[in-house]
Amino acid sequence: GFISIKRTETNKWDITKSQYHGILALPGQSEEITWGKLVAKFKSYSGWPIIHYGETEYLSISRMAKRQGESQENINSLKNRFIDIHECIRSTWILPVNSYGLKGVAKWLGFSWSQGDCDGAQALLWWRQSRGEYTSTKGKVSNLKKILRYNEDDCMATWKITQWLLNN
Repeated sequence: GFISIKRTETNKWDITKSQYHGILALPGQSEEITWGKLVAKFKSYSGWPIIHYGETEYLSISRMAKRQGESQENINSLKNRFIDIHECIRSTWILPVNSYGLKGVAKWLGFSWSQGDCDGAQALLWWRQSRGEYTSTKGKVSNLKKILRYNEDDCMATWKITQWLLNN
């Protein structure tokens, strides 16, 4: 998922007017459809940086781009927009945290996840439950909503760390 954060008239970031854009690759949905949604998002925010935490996002998107037949030129252009906040923190700061993972750094900065202390393992469980044949339709939808909420919180945590970097 993505959050888009615009600047105010006074050139400050306004997180209160941020907009979350969740994108899920649902079972039975072709990768082409998911890729089309991503390309549309990249184009609608053309030139904007793509801030992420860790290498997973860029690697996943570049692999998908290759499978979808994107030119190396387009992939390189997209790569130039990606800014890995995790790499920025690890390479330039010594922090009083046990882990430089998203949760460790964001919690140190005072961020908290809306669904408590859930983590990637919990999100994976929600994903598996959403696909389970013994889960009701209502339960499947509920689990997908939890995943999207968790991802939105991860995006906001990444922004919290980015703000801290910009201010320090």
